[in-house]
Amino acid sequence: MRRTMDALDRMLAEPRPRKVVMPNGVSIDTSMSGAWPGNVVAFAPGNAIQVCPTLACDKTAPVMGGHLNSAYFSSRSEKGAGVQENTVMVNTLADKGYTSLWQPSTQYREGDAVRYALRQGNAVYEVVKSGTSAASGDGPRGAAPGRPDKSGTIRDGSVVWRYAGPGALSAKTGIYNEMRGETGAGQIWAQANNLNVKSGNPAWFVTYEGDLSNNTGRDYVPNGPFSSHNIYLVTGGTGTNTSAITLGTHNTQAQGYGSYWGMRIAGAYTVKETAIELATQSKVGLGFNTFPLPDVGYSEASIKDNADGARSLFVTRPKTVATIVDASQGTPVSLLIAGTKTQQGIKIEAETPIGVDVGGTVAGAAYKVSGSAGTGVDLSTGNFSEWQILGRGFSVGPAGGVGSAAFATTAGAKLADALTLPASTVRQLPRCGRATLDQLRVVSDAVRPSYNEPIRGGGKNRIPVYCDGRNWTAH
Repeated sequence: MRRTMDALDRMLAEPRPRKVVMPNGVSIDTSMSGAWPGNVVAFAPGNAIQVCPTLACDKTAPVMGGHLNSAYFSSRSEKGAGVQENTVMVNTLADKGYTSLWQPSTQYREGDAVRYALRQGNAVYEVVKSGTSAASGDGPRGAAPGRPDKSGTIRDGSVVWRYAGPGALSAKTGIYNEMRGETGAGQIWAQANNLNVKSGNPAWFVTYEGDLSNNTGRDYVPNGPFSSHNIYLVTGGTGTNTSAITLGTHNTQAQGYGSYWGMRIAGAYTVKETAIELATQSKVGLGFNTFPLPDVGYSEASIKDNADGARSLFVTRPKTVATIVDASQGTPVSLLIAGTKTQQGIKIEAETPIGVDVGGTVAGAAYKVSGSAGTGVDLSTGNFSEWQILGRGFSVGPAGGVGSAAFATTAGAKLADALTLPASTVRQLPRCGRATLDQLRVVSDAVRPSYNEPIRGGGKNRIPVYCDGRNWTAH
């Protein structure tokens, strides 16, 4: 440690230090592995400083499971309210590195750089010979590697370009962290933040805060040529990772829940289009315990909507099986509609062959009204081309005519009382056809009726009439 501090002293003594080389191979310093060491800034290449942090240290281990560090910062707040104190602060000003999209018929000078014109391209090209770009096309393309001798060039009009690299390499970062795991590596964390808040602290606290302020004067729309993200996570590799984000807790049942919300998106102007956007080619878009874990369940609902809005569920693209499938076993009710509705509990406005199709095996009634209702089934405002009701041996035609197989049996039909048929004029009769075949009605204005002959209206005779499939005939 003395050699390290000597190197720091020499660095601070130089008026404009350019490079500081710390001594390597020093023995491990364990002086700070016990209690909090106080305000310390220590450097020792080779992870030679041992520290035992509060949330990641096994003090029962022979070496206390301490962390070994090449750089260690330890501090304690010194000021009261009104001052923010930081153990480490990095302040970066970025004012270079922007590359514009390639433009046709444009004068470019040596040293200029552009991005590939197509949105899916993430390549930057640099001018090695000045000139004017081509009048059409997408600009320079290709992965020809640019080298210091300017070989591997691409001609575009009279401009000559070289491939400078992917666009991401032009990025400027405040802190860049890279870690590699090689064969033999065990558990790996590229970054770990542990926040331990003691009892009695009334303030609010967060483990990570990321503030992104877009003051560019433009909106970075989805699927546009530019994008901006507060948090950007990318997973990949030759193997499939478990998850991009996992939320969990170390709490036990005795300790209670770790948080009220697993993830919260709040604020009236936080999100413009979609609070949670899913655009993947996965088996399930939004799953609930699809890889079953024990003791996982929702006491009230898997999805609960208590917000104001036009709809709770809005489906616009066609589905190959069904919009909603309930394949649960043992659920008391598949669809429960409760509360007060101002119009209908269920409304169908789609163009579909069948409005409601009850398949499978229903032990009781396919349709049952067990509550209080003004009308059990209301068909009064519908338009029916063939039938209002079509059943086995029973039907109701589009005009309300009732047909039953009981009236066509050889045994005949037995009525407990007389059968009264309402009368109408001949003009008011429905068209005699397939839907009204074998119907019996009464008219009040037949003219000189002859048995089994087609009838005419405008008279004064009240007689029964029969539909033979083509005409209403007198009977």
